[in-house]
Amino acid sequence: MGVYSAWLDKYERAALTRTVAAPRRRRIWDVLARRVGLRREPAGVAVNGDQERMVDDQFWEFAAEGRPARTDRQTPARGRARVVHCIGTLNAGGAERQLCNLVLGSRAHGYEPQVMAVYPLEGSAGHYLHLIEPAEIATGHVATTYDPRFESQLRESPKLLALVRRLPDELRSPVVDYFGEFLVNPPDVVHAWLDHTNIWAGVAAVLAGVPEVVLSTRNVNPTHFPYLAASWFRPWYRWLASFSNVHFINNSHAGAEDYAAWLELPLERFHVILNGLDFGTVEHPGAERVDALRTELGLSSKDRLIAGVFRFSEEKQPEVFVQVLSQILRDDPRLHVAIAGAGPLEANIRSAITRGGAQDRFHLLGRRTDVASLLCAAELLLLTSRAEGTPNVLLEAQALKCPVVATRAGGATDAVWHEQTGLLCDVGDVDELVRSVRRLLDDEDARAAMASAGPAFIKDRFGLERMVEQSVAVYDMALGFQRV
Repeated sequence: MGVYSAWLDKYERAALTRTVAAPRRRRIWDVLARRVGLRREPAGVAVNGDQERMVDDQFWEFAAEGRPARTDRQTPARGRARVVHCIGTLNAGGAERQLCNLVLGSRAHGYEPQVMAVYPLEGSAGHYLHLIEPAEIATGHVATTYDPRFESQLRESPKLLALVRRLPDELRSPVVDYFGEFLVNPPDVVHAWLDHTNIWAGVAAVLAGVPEVVLSTRNVNPTHFPYLAASWFRPWYRWLASFSNVHFINNSHAGAEDYAAWLELPLERFHVILNGLDFGTVEHPGAERVDALRTELGLSSKDRLIAGVFRFSEEKQPEVFVQVLSQILRDDPRLHVAIAGAGPLEANIRSAITRGGAQDRFHLLGRRTDVASLLCAAELLLLTSRAEGTPNVLLEAQALKCPVVATRAGGATDAVWHEQTGLLCDVGDVDELVRSVRRLLDDEDARAAMASAGPAFIKDRFGLERMVEQSVAVYDMALGFQRV
């Protein structure tokens, strides 16, 4: 809880104290403490089981009144527009890396970026902080310093205060904290990343009257990932979509189509902006490091290697990965498999490897910092996911001349040039995956041609400056700037 949500809780405790007769106060506070944690009466429709929590009618009335205008705002001059990027952390994730790339690149296009995280950027939560610190980008944890203008502005707007008090528990603390930041120091654009923060920062920005709001969806819709999904995502996304100053971005065509269908929105509401790969940071390990990895795995000069790099979670279908390669390993005694990754399904993977009967040639490496060496040591990379955004490992593999075999899951269809830099297979089609892997292993000329074509394809389609320019174009369009 930040300073602004703490203020609201204190305000409500005081309001309750003022309105309840003294002899009854303690009994009521005890009941509230047990039931709702000393918070306001829950808003909206009650939730039974997995029923979606509906957005309160008062929020829809607020939306129906049209885009709120702030009389103290002026259109910023080009070159001085402030963009606040909102995200949970800067941990070692694909969206977090793209945020850093965009923050650094947008400065050259006349924007003043700032990063405001939900959680403190410490330890693993600040994994990518080193990328933007040298550029002196303002970064921080939301709502750490209280500004008294928050209270004065909120008290001057009883209707807005009433709305904030009706926020459901799932949104309350992070929304109020972002809302406080935007109310006392309004940005020109709020750019939120990933589903939770999209809702929290998006709702806060709309309530605070931020001129333009950009929501980055980075995958297919969250119902594909039960461990990440929340029942309140869809109704609040739809509420946000009712405002014309809210804009959506997705990093793949498949992802945009999936979100649009899920939210029942026109596909035109989504800007498709493919990821940008900073080729200056793509590590090209030398032969010595690649040889050292092969030695670590116990491989001889005649042994061949297939790489897997993925999180051990259901949507990556790790057991399909093992099933495919177990069949191939039976026919090739010189073939090994190395998997870099970790996650909740590690026990399932180990059981599947044992069932496949080639456990001595499967190498589970855990989390690795030398993925580039693994990709350069391998004949190919295999990815068997059922759902994806834009898999960064596919981009990096092709940039390092490692051909790929992947399923047509989400953004993988954008990330692989079928028959030119790799092969795409239908999701869950084990036989097709087996045939495709065998084809690349058996056809050295085809494998070499794909390896050679990979870097140019990735540089052309996933160049960093292209991603920055397309993202900045969304800001320009939203703020009414003319492109220069």
